[in-house]
Amino acid sequence: MNTTNNKKNRTDRTFYAAVADMTNENAESVTLNSITFKRCLTTTATTFDTIGSFLKAWAGQGLNDTNTVHTLFFPNLVEVADTLLAYFIEHGIKYDNQIGLEFYELRFYVNDYRFEIKDFRKVFDGDVNAMRETFKLTGSDIDVFCKAVEEYFVAGKYVRFTNASQALYEFKQIMKQQGYAFDSYFPQLADDIDSLCREVDKSGWNYVVPKYVDKDIKGEINVFDINSMYAFIQKSAVLPYGKPVEINTTWPKSPLESQVSFVSFECEFELKDGFFPFAKTVNSMYSDGHLTYETKGRSTFCMTWTEYQLFLKSYDVVDFVFLKQVTFAGARGLFDTYVNKYYAEKQEASTPFSRQHAKAMLVSLYGKFGAKTRLTNRDPRIDENTGRVVYEKGRDTFVKAIYAPMTAAIASIARTYIVSVALMHRDNFVYSDTDAVHLTTKNVKFEVDSKKLGAFDLEVTGTRFKYIRQKCYAIEKTDGSLHVKVAGMTDAVKKQVTFDNFKVGQKFDGLKKMIGRRGGMSIVTTTFEIKAIDDFDY
Repeated sequence: MNTTNNKKNRTDRTFYAAVADMTNENAESVTLNSITFKRCLTTTATTFDTIGSFLKAWAGQGLNDTNTVHTLFFPNLVEVADTLLAYFIEHGIKYDNQIGLEFYELRFYVNDYRFEIKDFRKVFDGDVNAMRETFKLTGSDIDVFCKAVEEYFVAGKYVRFTNASQALYEFKQIMKQQGYAFDSYFPQLADDIDSLCREVDKSGWNYVVPKYVDKDIKGEINVFDINSMYAFIQKSAVLPYGKPVEINTTWPKSPLESQVSFVSFECEFELKDGFFPFAKTVNSMYSDGHLTYETKGRSTFCMTWTEYQLFLKSYDVVDFVFLKQVTFAGARGLFDTYVNKYYAEKQEASTPFSRQHAKAMLVSLYGKFGAKTRLTNRDPRIDENTGRVVYEKGRDTFVKAIYAPMTAAIASIARTYIVSVALMHRDNFVYSDTDAVHLTTKNVKFEVDSKKLGAFDLEVTGTRFKYIRQKCYAIEKTDGSLHVKVAGMTDAVKKQVTFDNFKVGQKFDGLKKMIGRRGGMSIVTTTFEIKAIDDFDY
């Protein structure tokens, strides 16, 4: 595979943006057309009709400016990646073959100079209209992208190319300014400890009470959403730091209040009456079949002590086998400065994009601590029969772990918290979606405040509701409008939904979807079908 290193030093970066028309529904093959290309610091844009003319023009500019790395942003790189790679392969252009399962960067080389193509949406969470309103622009999408790049990269607000990487960078800078060494608080852990912590379920709790599934119910429904749940846990919970101590006992041992403990065990279990299932035998956010009511034979789990205690309260447990327990020192306040900064920005945001950016930074940091250490790469090639770019499993790349117990602890404590809130309102509880509870009453046992971190915001009040499955429900609000949430359903499709047609098997026109074509990908208009839980492709 074609790879190389950047052999000539670059001292700075020059930023560009490009958008491409990928709609080509009837063609058997696809090429990029109507590519609009613009250097961020100029006011002119140039349109190209082929990927070749586009790349030649861009590389030509880059070779005339050899002191900088040239970085290009596409609004959604996955839409154009196949076509770019096909061109690289066919024309013998050197490129980086470390391509992960999700595209967010491609690199290619001309005369040993590196050119970077990055995914704009991996960096900027927020739609184009929100950005346009933020920057008060009336021009094309590319003008909006260029303005965003100027505001964040050219101006130096961002020095990393994903939200998660930027979040970790800023947190490390905060620790440094406060006189703390990141590596001292969050050291490299032994492989067995790292692996143990990664076994903790890191997904949210999504659950519909069975008596409400696929029922059209006329009655009160209220959606309460926690204000920045993961940031709230980062501020309020005791979280781990340092290296752990293994507990050498024959039975799990209760940690001190200032400690965070992880327990690994096997058992059979059955859900008690009056409780809700939250233990999963398969790690999926959608399927109720994976939220286990009872097991036949032992299943293996790793939980924080907090979640383990809720597990014992919720399930009748038999044939219990204690495997391992490790306990970390814990502390509150590790993330206060970071959370305070971005929560204030979220509350004070004057535009949709700036608010979305602050929200993204609040949720990105905790997940970055648990970033994968084993990256599965894909080697692209052109299939001789179809002419399409196909991918074969390449070599795995291993990177240094950051601090997996942090991500595991925050996810586990947050899930325990939302399940506990549901149990406090079990007679009125209908549904949970990670950081929200849907209740048939406003008489609640938690604080309701639309602004306060960790309090609940009453987001939706309705008089009629239907929950087909997790991530698939409709609520008729008190003003008569319809609040629709369906995984994978676009806003254009949602406009067609009514209570009469909101049912399993219903199909709607107007879904934009990418499909493979000879030479790349194109966007086609197809149908969206509402599926039952057993048919849902999770």
